[in-house]
Amino acid sequence: MPGADPRGEEAPKSATMNSPKRGLASSINFPVFARAFMLVLLTSTATGQVRGRGITPVFDLDGELLGTTADLQSAFGGTYASAQAEPTISVQFSPGPLRVHVTIPNTGTPWAEEFLALIPAGPMALGSSPLLVLFHGAGQRPTDPVPAISVEDAASVMISDALSRGWHVLIPLGGHAYNFGHADAQTNTELSLEVFMSMFGSSIDPGRVYGYGHSMGGGWLLAQAGLRCGVDHLRFAALFANGGTPSNSFTYETALNHGALDIIFGASPSTDPFAYSRSSAADISSTFPFPTDPTNAPVTNLATTPIRSETCWWDRLQYKTAAHSLHDFLDTKPALNHLSVPDCALPFHSWGMPNNVEVLNWMSGQTLTDPDPQVPQSLLTDRNAQVHYFQLRQRTPGQFSKLQYELNPAFNKLTLRDPLNLDLVSFSASRIGIAVAPSFVIKVDSGGPVGPDLIVTDVTTPQAVERFDGTLWIPVGFTNLPTAGILLERADNPPHNGVTALWRITP
Repeated sequence: MPGADPRGEEAPKSATMNSPKRGLASSINFPVFARAFMLVLLTSTATGQVRGRGITPVFDLDGELLGTTADLQSAFGGTYASAQAEPTISVQFSPGPLRVHVTIPNTGTPWAEEFLALIPAGPMALGSSPLLVLFHGAGQRPTDPVPAISVEDAASVMISDALSRGWHVLIPLGGHAYNFGHADAQTNTELSLEVFMSMFGSSIDPGRVYGYGHSMGGGWLLAQAGLRCGVDHLRFAALFANGGTPSNSFTYETALNHGALDIIFGASPSTDPFAYSRSSAADISSTFPFPTDPTNAPVTNLATTPIRSETCWWDRLQYKTAAHSLHDFLDTKPALNHLSVPDCALPFHSWGMPNNVEVLNWMSGQTLTDPDPQVPQSLLTDRNAQVHYFQLRQRTPGQFSKLQYELNPAFNKLTLRDPLNLDLVSFSASRIGIAVAPSFVIKVDSGGPVGPDLIVTDVTTPQAVERFDGTLWIPVGFTNLPTAGILLERADNPPHNGVTALWRITP
């Protein structure tokens, strides 16, 4: 019904401001949007991607017609990005929670972004509110009107209970309704989080941010959390995946029709496996016994993050198979994970399939912790990025990079093992737990002659930098960086026996 809100109630009056800074400052009391606007302007200077104008039918995974390639915006449920366009904000004023809809046209990807934020009523202490981030299923949008299925409507029990607890709720679009966690969707989602925090971050407890993904959103959530997991990011204290598609290659192979995936990813998994792997929690084989490939699984970065998943007893076989396979893999990780298969009633595979209040009760008991560097950790990245404590720069883009690390405080030594496709590794010694005085050691066991350069960001003009040549510590050169820190170049520190590089730094 025109003018109705997604819950079927009469929509309250809405105010739309095309000048976010003036509008927000004059209407409600939360931080000015100028920082968010600047963030958006800095993400891209390019215009939106021009799509092909063919008239090829586009079908969803079940073979239902979505539209044609001549009208992908309508078929996929998104809007093409536009350069240098200002964000717009729509705020609905009504008794109770505040409903804020933000559109970000300029994202640096081919798709504009939008998100829905729901703000609990009443005053709250600074930094006290948990944040619940909802990742929608395929074909859904945060603000779909009735009678379409809307995330806000379908998850209303979870949303209303979260708001009653004093939680904020954020629902990103991820570029469009059928994003399947594509790399562009991850970029857009990260932008939603950053803009949301620029608006409401003073209210949020960063140690209590929780993610819930339904169906397609379950895989999108796990890939997003796995590949955007630096200690300086807004990270998730706990994750819940409801059924879904944690492996896009598995989804492709088991779909009745994969035309939409062909368009989203530009190829099949066999043609471009990297595009599918980087958008998935893990790769799951489509042949029995459906093992999970541990070598390129972004969820590996979440080894210490509590993850729960659920699939309905009556759910489709491919959803159950994927959920069980991923759970078996997660069971090999240190975090306490859990898979539930309830004998749920029809309709299956829905937002309401789990007991949403129980999900929130479980989440509320989880608090974010940094990975323990004294326990061996494995990292995977698909781009230049921060992962755990490290800024990683790839040697060759378009493929994965890997690193293992472990801190030995007894010898004040950080060991980096088996760096793959890494040109540079940067980190703060004190942040990872190194006692920089009187000296500390960095060991790089590369398994071969090629390894990364290192930057230690919180050491400047040290008294000595030495390398071990197998017998003696020999002084070597280093570079003081204008932004603070020192650069240790691989050329100045050839590995002992072509395998291991060892530095000793005396600040």
